[in-house]
Amino acid sequence: KQWYQRRVRGLEVIFTLLFRALIDNRILMAQSKIVISDLIGLNGARFSPFCWRAKSVLRYKGIPFETQDLSLFQIRGGACPLKHPTVPVMVHDGQQIPDSWDIAVFLDKKYPTKPIFKYPGIKESCLVLQNTTNLRLHTSVFNYGVAYKYDRVHPDDKKIYDEKMMVRLGLTLEQMFPKEEHFKGEFQKELGFINQALEKIAQNNPDPNQQFIFGEFSYGDIILFGTMRWIVFGVGLKKGLGEGKFPYIETWWKRVNPLVGVDPNVAEYYK
Repeated sequence: KQWYQRRVRGLEVIFTLLFRALIDNRILMAQSKIVISDLIGLNGARFSPFCWRAKSVLRYKGIPFETQDLSLFQIRGGACPLKHPTVPVMVHDGQQIPDSWDIAVFLDKKYPTKPIFKYPGIKESCLVLQNTTNLRLHTSVFNYGVAYKYDRVHPDDKKIYDEKMMVRLGLTLEQMFPKEEHFKGEFQKELGFINQALEKIAQNNPDPNQQFIFGEFSYGDIILFGTMRWIVFGVGLKKGLGEGKFPYIETWWKRVNPLVGVDPNVAEYYK
């Protein structure tokens, strides 16, 4: 009987602490105003995978926020109040926090509910995945993305993109546009590698709740999701990612999409 009473008291203490942490977290979210800067083109096109990552962390944790839409010209030209030349920048109670990785680490520490770095070593694994994704996938998709979005870039931004492309490929933005299919082929090769990896994960983990990048859902999924979101919604690869070419990417996308609370219409691209 005494053992049972001690067990009950122990459970009461645990549930009390969990309840207090939940209440404290909700109070903190209600009191804090958060603004995320976002790179935007014509007709609401959003091009930055890094901004998608930051917004996905906030949505997954259920933290309300506002966006500050900026053109590349505004960001690079100093015509905005940000102290940094890149996006995203998160303003949290007046403090500016740049870089999607630093934003994710800050939010996971500040708002521990629904952690994205849950297990020992997961943060280091996510950092390796982020660097690999940025170097491999972003290199291929950037060329295709810039070519595709030629007519969706803000007019003030085209000169900046031209300068970047001349350094990178010796082409202007307008000259890249006819090479769209070539860049698309390079990009889809990288998608094939990702699809193979997700296939192995699915084969090794029959439980759908364990079929994420590192088993359970983590920032690793948000890293890749931010890039795929950029491709699908900002770059416009609706058909390139559908049509059954990458079935494991499609399945993984449908699993992750509702967790980060994005526009449900994006899922339609995969039906």
